Amino acid sequence: MSATQMKISPIAYTDTGSGEPVVMIHCSSSSAREWQSLCETLNADFRPIAVDQWGCGNSTPWSGQVDFTLASEAAPIMNVI
Repeated sequence: MSATQMKISPIAYTDTGSGEPVVMIHCSSSSAREWQSLCETLNADFRPIAVDQWGCGNSTPWSGQVDFTLASEAAPIMNVI
């Protein structure tokens, strides 16, 4: 599990396989682990990247330093991409 450092707080993600990237984002109250079996299936032909959103899985909780907006929630995912 890797982490991307943001100005606010880091989020965790897995980055495995090779080939074209496939970014997987879980729904609320879950984590990147929900994609584990799909990642294993895709590893031979693709580069699965599964992101733990703030407060989920291995990511730190939302810090509250800035307003929680769609842009602030998407920023770390865009940083990973």
